[in-house]
Amino acid sequence: MDSKYASFGKEKQPTNHFEVKAKRLKLCLASKKISNEKEQNPNSCNGHINVIKSNNKQNNVSENNIQEIRKSLPVYLVRARILDEIRKHPTMILIGETGSGKTTQIPQLIHEQRIEGGAAIAVTQPRRVAAITLAQRVAAEMNTDIGSIVGYSVRFEDVTSHRTKVIYLTDGMLLREAIVDPLLMKYSVIILDEAHERTVNTDVLFGIVKLAQEERKSKLNKLKVIIMSATMDVDTFRNYYDNCPVIYLEGRTYPVTIYHSKMKQDDYQYAVVCAIFQLHVTTPANHDFLVFLTGQEEIETVTANIKQIAKESPGPQIRVCQLYAGLPASKQLLVWKTLPPGIRKIVLATNIAEASVTIPQIKCVIDSGMVKQRSD
Repeated sequence: MDSKYASFGKEKQPTNHFEVKAKRLKLCLASKKISNEKEQNPNSCNGHINVIKSNNKQNNVSENNIQEIRKSLPVYLVRARILDEIRKHPTMILIGETGSGKTTQIPQLIHEQRIEGGAAIAVTQPRRVAAITLAQRVAAEMNTDIGSIVGYSVRFEDVTSHRTKVIYLTDGMLLREAIVDPLLMKYSVIILDEAHERTVNTDVLFGIVKLAQEERKSKLNKLKVIIMSATMDVDTFRNYYDNCPVIYLEGRTYPVTIYHSKMKQDDYQYAVVCAIFQLHVTTPANHDFLVFLTGQEEIETVTANIKQIAKESPGPQIRVCQLYAGLPASKQLLVWKTLPPGIRKIVLATNIAEASVTIPQIKCVIDSGMVKQRSD
């Protein structure tokens, strides 16, 4: 482990389990229950996306499933109220619980009502994998090719065109654009997502976007700013943006049972592998696992251990997927790929998987309780 980093344990409460319940907030309607499992075509290139061009009937089925899921999201159920708030205010803060659909639906709703006018909508993300997967998902929901109406821009890869109206991009890419165009005239709506992460790029963007908005008040092409997060210090951001309105949106949560190890684990990597195979032989094959580790080295070590033990272990076939910042984008996207029935997906990830992205079909989460942090 690099000398600049140290591992710190996350303190656990001694409780054996508890139920996670949703808190009802403003702008919330009773969400509809959707079916627990929806069949996805195994030929799909992405677990979030079912865009299949070879068979029209399969196309229609996958598109219908996507639209059904979209219409069940909490954001979609209160879209009229949200759009009214966006029209009335140049700046607003939207606090949406995880699973509410704010990141994928808000840009679509704005575009459907043509609020952006002749300019584009920018949606910033702190991580490139989030920008890519979200753009692909939204393109599938809008039944368009990626790079057409919906695109993304990350380092070394710009999948946009002159027709693109919804652009998912990393914080760093928007900062690069601001160097050339400080007023960001290309955009009429800028959505700063995952604001709670407070990276250097994100904090600088807050200032640049605010200045650009003030400079464009006297111009025809005014700039709207939407700050979104699941958890953030609302008062600090609200004061910075001149007491702008704050909208709270309920998410769609499910009961979660949490189990803690009764004893301290000296070798937490070994404990993680043991937990994986204890669950592997006792849970159905369609229950995928998400495992949190501290970095690339640990992920590769645990991957090798799982593949070795799986050769002799009972239970369904295992497919191990990795997710960390240094992994090439093409390999990161394998996490969302739909697997054939009877194969269990085990995702080994750093805390990159804690926010921004949603991995489907995850039923069990194994947290090592360790995190890599820069030491002072």
